Amino acid sequence: MPEDLDPTSSIPADPTDIVLRIPGELFFCERIDLPETLEEKDLEPWLEAEMQRLSPFPTEHLHWGHRVSLPHRKALLFGALSSKLRQLQYENLEVFSRAFPSFISLLSEQFGNRYNRPTICFLLHDDSLTAAAFDSECHIPSLIYSQALTEQEAGDGTMEITRSKLLSLFDLDLYEIDSRTLRAGQATRKKDGVHFEHLDEDFEESVETVTLDAKELWQSDVRSASFKQNEQKRRKLERFRWSMVLAAGAAACLLLLIEVGTSFLSNKVMFVHGNDLLGQKMVKEVVGLRQVLNKLEQNDRGGIDPFGSLAFVARGRYKEDPKSPGKQIPVVWFTYVRFPNRNELVIKGKGENVESIYNYFSELKKTDKVTINSSSKNSALDRTNKMNFKLNLTLKEDDSQPVAKLGGSPVPK
Repeated sequence: MPEDLDPTSSIPADPTDIVLRIPGELFFCERIDLPETLEEKDLEPWLEAEMQRLSPFPTEHLHWGHRVSLPHRKALLFGALSSKLRQLQYENLEVFSRAFPSFISLLSEQFGNRYNRPTICFLLHDDSLTAAAFDSECHIPSLIYSQALTEQEAGDGTMEITRSKLLSLFDLDLYEIDSRTLRAGQATRKKDGVHFEHLDEDFEESVETVTLDAKELWQSDVRSASFKQNEQKRRKLERFRWSMVLAAGAAACLLLLIEVGTSFLSNKVMFVHGNDLLGQKMVKEVVGLRQVLNKLEQNDRGGIDPFGSLAFVARGRYKEDPKSPGKQIPVVWFTYVRFPNRNELVIKGKGENVESIYNYFSELKKTDKVTINSSSKNSALDRTNKMNFKLNLTLKEDDSQPVAKLGGSPVPK
């Protein structure tokens, strides 16, 4: 499923944190040696030329990325044909925070450097099983293969057939085999990068968390180079603008405090006898300042908060896990999200069954924040035994005024 929403995770607080992990079997992978004379500043164009040499397709027809270890002079190139991804409905990758192959967490330095002997390890993400062979203390795998579980395995919760097929691709005399099969857990975006959780085989406990930092993330992101460059600039500009908003807010508050302090010192007697009136004036000024800042932010995004709307319409996709009370598991998944214009939202997805899709539609109809223009669902099951649906929504502009706070106490509008 395109969204990184795992059975053990809760609903994301912010959709910009959603990490897309594309099934590994859609990618071809190749480890290459870096020339000793190659400098870091020349790395990107050299790797692009190598990908063009290794791929039977032009790089503009690929979604590709890489992982590099300069100390070991090794690099792993991985790429998938763009038309194949579109055929499987992996479209509009720009909507998500990041886009990686499903095996990306195996490429962290924290993971690969643990093996002091040549070792083969396994990672399962959804119905995609990956086997990676690591040399001694090198986080760039020498070989990496992925296959989709068979329909029987996906239904039974087993993987022995696919695991055996993958092992047949390696020379087992050269490697030890890690007895564990890790399962991909939640991916969380933090300031230092993205944290990838690995779970045990029963999805019950977190075995470990590995991290890829920001620079490594952009190298491994499989979206186009032009998009990644523009996105880095945009995020840098957003951080700068947010800093400016905070600075402006702090300056306004400081001026307000100075004004109040001056008024207090020059009108002690009036303040003693008229403190209620002065307090009301202060409240109005603070509320007015907050409303101005809120309006500026709302105008900047055109009156609609697309990511907030995406999080809102995602809330009805979950039900309580009967095996673990208190935990939420998804019964409806999004496979395609698009904003054709400022107010319109188009969603395609899959449901566990007809009842889950019907219940999801019913919950959306109860809200006053969106209007359902059209909806449809297919009665036939796809190869994953799930049902497809499509929604066309109109987002309603939020013209409500925020509630300001003064001294920790709520102040009504």
